[in-house]
Amino acid sequence: MGFRNSDGFQLVTRHLARTATGDTMSRLMLWDKAKSQRFYTLILLLAITIVGIAFLAYPVPLAKDSVSYSGGFYGDQFNTIVGYAPPGDFASVHLSSGNGVTITLQVALNGAYTPIYDAAFPAGTIDVPSTSVGSGGTLFLTVSSNNRVFTPMNIQARIFQEIASYPYIPLGIGALGVAGLLAITTRFGRVPLHFSFGQTHRN
Repeated sequence: MGFRNSDGFQLVTRHLARTATGDTMSRLMLWDKAKSQRFYTLILLLAITIVGIAFLAYPVPLAKDSVSYSGGFYGDQFNTIVGYAPPGDFASVHLSSGNGVTITLQVALNGAYTPIYDAAFPAGTIDVPSTSVGSGGTLFLTVSSNNRVFTPMNIQARIFQEIASYPYIPLGIGALGVAGLLAITTRFGRVPLHFSFGQTHRN
């Protein structure tokens, strides 16, 4: 009888050990799963936050015209005063010509003329890139046809400011809002579950 009781005790002990081991393994698996979920949630939260900040801080240059000139011309040399260019502004020229031309931009300030751009181009459509006017002054434009050949020209010149615009601010605010909601959900989403579990356990 003692032997049988001993065998039964061993069976019960083994069963309890297996049960305890199974429970431990289940808890470890659940803990690993929760840890992985929190890790990926954190990565997602950081990514959304970085994107939101990038949207808020990303500037887009915007050109604001101060003075502009537009007109047609037929001849071998075109001269005009585009207008006054404040310090820090920029100038650009768009031109089409039937003959090769040389484009010159000068800024006059206190009786001194400072060339800021001078280049030769073949016939066709020409775009002079944004050119700084430096300390500012009155902007003069000269277009000379190569070999003094009379040719038709269509000329557009402008003086403008480059200002920074932030058109993606709404997207940045939205992204940070999503990140905030995700953070709140991650931080406090488990509280009701813990609270209800505690109440059930105490009951």
